[in-house]
Amino acid sequence: MVLNTGKMQYRIVREVLIGEVNDIYVCQDNREFTAPYKTVLLVKDRRIAKELMGKLDGVCEACFMQNEAAGFVFAYGGERLLSRFYLNAVQSDTASAPRIWLELVIRCMTSGLPPAVLNVVLRQRQIHIGADGDIWLGSFLDLSEYDTQMGEKENAALCAVCIMELIESGIAAKTADTAKNIRVMKLIQKKLERKEYQEFMQLYRDIRLMTRESGQRSRKEGLKNFVASRQDTIYRVLAAVCIALVCTVIFMLAGSVFFGELSFWKLFYEPLNRIGTESLLQ
Repeated sequence: MVLNTGKMQYRIVREVLIGEVNDIYVCQDNREFTAPYKTVLLVKDRRIAKELMGKLDGVCEACFMQNEAAGFVFAYGGERLLSRFYLNAVQSDTASAPRIWLELVIRCMTSGLPPAVLNVVLRQRQIHIGADGDIWLGSFLDLSEYDTQMGEKENAALCAVCIMELIESGIAAKTADTAKNIRVMKLIQKKLERKEYQEFMQLYRDIRLMTRESGQRSRKEGLKNFVASRQDTIYRVLAAVCIALVCTVIFMLAGSVFFGELSFWKLFYEPLNRIGTESLLQ
């Protein structure tokens, strides 16, 4: 089967979904066997198709009609679900956990997707992470869950839930900074229960603030650990300095008693006996 956009013809490489509302295909340019893959969403529901035709123009690479269905062509980013590769990225230091959480929020804010489509992306966990830690939103979407009532408020809360799932998986695997992750999760959970997240920026600020404060605490804890590990050495150095100071004071006092002055200081300066050609000893 070939999908004709009018300007391009795409050869179907794989069927991902054949659904009541839409189909999903991985395709290639029919003229080149080495052409990059594309994801094609073929929306068969007329109401959704009509609505998306005016809202996905600036997000997808091309829009076209295929019989009575609307087609949308997206770049194929690969399939590395964040839920599956998150622990690998964190444990191998490909990307720190807070960086992943923050980048997910940023991707949601800057995706340009209509809120109803972004809601489907988040609900179906179409979030991917590259081998370099880069985050992107996928387009393998079953639009049977499409709901025009979904807005930024619902999406911010859903994004927070996704982040909580990542944190919980990290805690269960006992990754680094478990205590910090628990603090972030508790804050997000409390605000979700109170329905305080109205926009993505609120979620972004909370994560940024909590991870920054935790980082400062970690540096303080690291300094404390360093001092504790070098405690004996520090005490020996301080004891030696104290002994040296006591000896110096005793030497100065002895000089004052026997010589009537602090002769110790004579070691550090020459008496002023002459100014120019005039002698002060006369």
